[in-house]
Amino acid sequence: MWVGFESTQRDLSSVAWKKLEMADMTQVEGLLRWIELEWNSAEKHSAVMACNALEMLLMLMERAVLGSVAKTGKKRPLLNERQSRIVKAARSYFEQNTGIPRSVEQIARYHSLSVSHFSALFRKDQGIGPREFVQRLRLKETGRLLKETDMPMKEVAVRYGYVDAAHFCRHFKKETGYTPGEFRRRNRVDVPAIK
Repeated sequence: MWVGFESTQRDLSSVAWKKLEMADMTQVEGLLRWIELEWNSAEKHSAVMACNALEMLLMLMERAVLGSVAKTGKKRPLLNERQSRIVKAARSYFEQNTGIPRSVEQIARYHSLSVSHFSALFRKDQGIGPREFVQRLRLKETGRLLKETDMPMKEVAVRYGYVDAAHFCRHFKKETGYTPGEFRRRNRVDVPAIK
């Protein structure tokens, strides 16, 4: 017997069981048991029932790949190929240029999008907006510099696009709970001297 299932939106070969949530795993186990029982049954229409259960299982897997209904009841939107390329390019640019204070407006304009549209696409793909993404990158990089170097706070601030050391210190403390100096003292990585 041949069983077919067609997904017009995505290739299911990339599906991984780990993408299914625990609630979905209960459904998967139940469907697998149902398929086995129906397939091995001699009852009338058992093969049809097994095929229906298999189709339901494949739809559950497709939902895991495409995005399931969130707790709010709204379907999680997906990006098309062009939109995904835009977000990927923007993310890559942000990661490679954390010290260059490029505005979200400039990035959106570069991709011929409005700021709100670009921000919405970025949020759909990354789970956070582009400004917050950049802030997190800057915070990560400044934290790394504070741990690994003796660079003055003012220089760290300027390197990562902060207006001045005071602005950097306020933002750093707000996000981490520590001033940059406290953070440096608590997390200092002593690099062994080269012999």
